[in-house]
Amino acid sequence: MVIQNNSFTGKSKIKRMISFVFVIICSSIFLFWDVALYEFGVTYSLSWIQTLLFTTLVFGVYGIIVWLRFRKKYYFVYVTDDDNENLVFRFYHIRTFGKKFNTYKIPFIKFHSFEINQTNGNTDLYLFQKVNNSVAKYPPISLNAYSQEELHDLRELLTNYLPK
Repeated sequence: MVIQNNSFTGKSKIKRMISFVFVIICSSIFLFWDVALYEFGVTYSLSWIQTLLFTTLVFGVYGIIVWLRFRKKYYFVYVTDDDNENLVFRFYHIRTFGKKFNTYKIPFIKFHSFEINQTNGNTDLYLFQKVNNSVAKYPPISLNAYSQEELHDLRELLTNYLPK
């Protein structure tokens, strides 16, 4: 069984691309305002301070939106049990640059437990694996980009592999 959040990732990429194009268009309009109006016979023009202010405002709002999305920790998470011996977790942060791809492979016989914590609007998956006579805890995987249905499917999948 494969569980992944492709639809959220695709929509996020489209939204980022549209917002980037919108920022470029708005800043171009402010920068070339005088030239465009002169072509239509209008003599009103923006001062360089107004142009700078509007362009800075557009880039500032865009920067804040990007920063807030970055802090939300949206991850693409791919979970599968199709490998005959391992649970495989592949994930990366959904951002334009600097993606770091991670993979956790946990053998079925060493899988100990899991926790899905939902605190302060963040949903994290903690995985535990048996190592000799103790239990090791993996760093959390952010599931903020998962829908409730995907979370339910993930819980069911992982519950099937809990030791009896």
